[in-house]
Amino acid sequence: MSRQKKGSRSPTKLIYAQDTLGNSRGVALPHIVDDYTGTKLRRPGLDTLRKMLVAGQAEGVVCMRSDRLTRMVAHSIILREEFARYGIELHFVNRGQSQNTPEGQMTDNIEAVFNQFWRDKIVEDTDRGRWEKARQGKIVCCGRPPYGYYYKDDQLVIIDEEAAVVRRIFKSFCNGSSIKSICDTLKGIPTPGETRGKKHTVLPNGTWRDFTVYTILAREAYCGVWRYGKRNSRAKGKGKTYRPDEETIPVSCPSIVSRQEWVQARARLEQNKLLSKRNTKWQYLLRGMLRCGECQVGFRGEYHKTQKSKTLRLLSHGYQPRLSKMSARQTRWRMVR
Repeated sequence: MSRQKKGSRSPTKLIYAQDTLGNSRGVALPHIVDDYTGTKLRRPGLDTLRKMLVAGQAEGVVCMRSDRLTRMVAHSIILREEFARYGIELHFVNRGQSQNTPEGQMTDNIEAVFNQFWRDKIVEDTDRGRWEKARQGKIVCCGRPPYGYYYKDDQLVIIDEEAAVVRRIFKSFCNGSSIKSICDTLKGIPTPGETRGKKHTVLPNGTWRDFTVYTILAREAYCGVWRYGKRNSRAKGKGKTYRPDEETIPVSCPSIVSRQEWVQARARLEQNKLLSKRNTKWQYLLRGMLRCGECQVGFRGEYHKTQKSKTLRLLSHGYQPRLSKMSARQTRWRMVR
């Protein structure tokens, strides 16, 4: 069974199922707390339940409704087949026991289709509402606010103490300090995670990470522009993808630093990314500075070893995969001149 989060209203139907259905059969109905999305098959509480069934520690499963078990059609079929394999009874509070008959399977499959359909509709309507809210000039709360702000009445409000830290970071970075040195100077100041209730599990409190400072420097909200829709929905098996600024909705918010400071910091971040060593063993003087004339894909350095020689060369996955030594030399002198 699933249970509502702590602090919410008691699920009366779930208590009824425990008191009535459990007592009538003379069995206990344990609560497996699982505040988790129903679109994934791998869930902490569901994994525990499946292990109990395999070990013979339970004889049945009771759910409020079929959508409380899963929201995906394929997952519903997998779970019901698994329950049937181990002789496990599946009960729903709203309609009784699931029958392992052609009629019962048809009913379960129809409900599974509608469960997934309504879940997709909820996601679609919610997403549409958020985009419309952003078009009205409101901040859409989709998580924690940026460091230095808090949410109030669909707007961002500056926190003076944290804003002073943000200004200090931008000023140091624009004056030539490295991100690593900035982290050292901030040691002892509560990090963004600490100010929002999170604690370090590895590093001591007050230890700033490079990525935290980088994220602050890259956020456009600090110069007065908060954008909604920057990140695309993550497809299965793929990493994060971002929309170009033209496809996002800019919303005005209180600025902590000037636009000029943010642009200067952003330009330096891009330059650092271009010239970063990225853990390369060898030194490639032209890596990141040369691009293919046809496809504009940058060349990368690679160490190549044969039986006769060892060479360092520039490669690209674009139109021109390899850059000859003569072409690189000519390009280099053109850049110098």
